[in-house]
Amino acid sequence: MNKEPVVADGQPLSTRILGGLDLFRGEDPKSLEWVMQSCAVRSLLAGEKLIEPERDNDSLYIILAGRAEVRFTHDETSSRVFLGPGECAGEMSIIEGGLPSATVVAYSQCQVLVIDADTVWGLIEQSPMVAHNLLHILSTRMRRNNLALVRSHAQQRIHKREALIDPLTGLYNRRWMQSTLPRIVDRYARAGESLALLMIDTDHFKSYNDEHGHLAGDRLLAFIARTITGSFRSSDYACRYGGDEFVVVLPQAGPAKALKIADQVCDTVRKRPSRAGDSYLEYPSSVSVGIALLGTGMNLWQLLASADAALYRAKTAGRGTVSY
Repeated sequence: MNKEPVVADGQPLSTRILGGLDLFRGEDPKSLEWVMQSCAVRSLLAGEKLIEPERDNDSLYIILAGRAEVRFTHDETSSRVFLGPGECAGEMSIIEGGLPSATVVAYSQCQVLVIDADTVWGLIEQSPMVAHNLLHILSTRMRRNNLALVRSHAQQRIHKREALIDPLTGLYNRRWMQSTLPRIVDRYARAGESLALLMIDTDHFKSYNDEHGHLAGDRLLAFIARTITGSFRSSDYACRYGGDEFVVVLPQAGPAKALKIADQVCDTVRKRPSRAGDSYLEYPSSVSVGIALLGTGMNLWQLLASADAALYRAKTAGRGTVSY
């Protein structure tokens, strides 16, 4: 190996430079002299791979200048980690004696200190300080990776939740209804417990949009959604079924409770708050509601069909009304 490897600033590698690295912090200068004679400095161009999962690794690499990138997968940019001066790579594959778990590639032109596996093990066995420093590096990295994993899982939960929420109304969307609601209905059907479903439709919504504009239509739908959530219990579910239709599921609710909630929604939309209120409608509107009750052996789709038929009866009766 090169007896006087050169670092980024053109100066020869020295015990002073080694002593400033986390792995060798506090190490005896004589030991650093031995390390300096046993290692090499490697220059990498941007994009050049240092470690690959498919290739055995027999060295520990410490970044001296530039940045390297750790890629855990080929396509997930969220799993990328960057290594700067003083940080190391390859230590786990040496300790475990297995293939690397990630790809390490030069993110920019950089220089790395290359220490072969025999030298690494010699240092661990002979130097308590290096062993202590390496343990600290590994525990710090594990803590950082765990934190990143927790954040990643939290972000995934947020994305998953957002994928099931209608952004305009804040209610569940049709995807949620198709994936989750059948299980809820089946559970109550098997237990023989009561459950009611309301299908709520905004009357003459197309005309409302044509006459007052889509922004006014969006405000109307958002107001209806707030009215729905303000009318039911914490155990109830509501989703935006279509453009101007909503579905509300009321577990353990009989005809009287379902009718009370349906009437309350109808009355609130019809009477609408004044413009000075926090939630208001600029123009009059109304909703029609169909009520269906869960019967023996019914599934969600049969329940929806029953509610849809009831909604049709409410509309033919003059709209702005409730029907079974």
